[in-house]
Amino acid sequence: MRSKVIIKGKLVSIIIDSGASVSLISDKLRKELNIPIIEKSDIRFIIANGIRVASKGKIEITIEINENTEMKIIMDVIESVEKELILGNDVLRKKKGIIDYNEKTLILREDGKDIEIPIEYENNDENINDNNDSDDSEDEDSENEYEETSEREIYLINNEEKGHIIEVRLLAET
Repeated sequence: MRSKVIIKGKLVSIIIDSGASVSLISDKLRKELNIPIIEKSDIRFIIANGIRVASKGKIEITIEINENTEMKIIMDVIESVEKELILGNDVLRKKKGIIDYNEKTLILREDGKDIEIPIEYENNDENINDNNDSDDSEDEDSENEYEETSEREIYLINNEEKGHIIEVRLLAET
């Protein structure tokens, strides 16, 4: 799921990932937006190939939803080849997030009021064949569609001080 918000006067595409335990920003995007790291972080990321990547620290960003609505969010910074910002469960939980798939809206609560953020997502249900007479074989188009789907990188966050692992998915651009 994606949305567009304004950060420091720039339109930024964000990923809303209810499968991600924490919110993250790539160091590349942080530098482009000229956002300083405000705090150290002891979290380490173990990427799918087993390489450990330390968090570069925490930042506080102000996301502008519209001209009258802003929201402050604290997130970890990671090294990544992509310019990404992932809104994870930490923010969704704290801001009492509700995803309305029918209205394509993310609703977050800030200072006692609901903020509606338009979202975009791929609706795979449109490709489902409701015909009960169809057999179990896939047609050539659906096979090609499956083959073209990009793989997703999976990152694990390991907070070694507390001894637990949190899974965070970074979605590749499709």
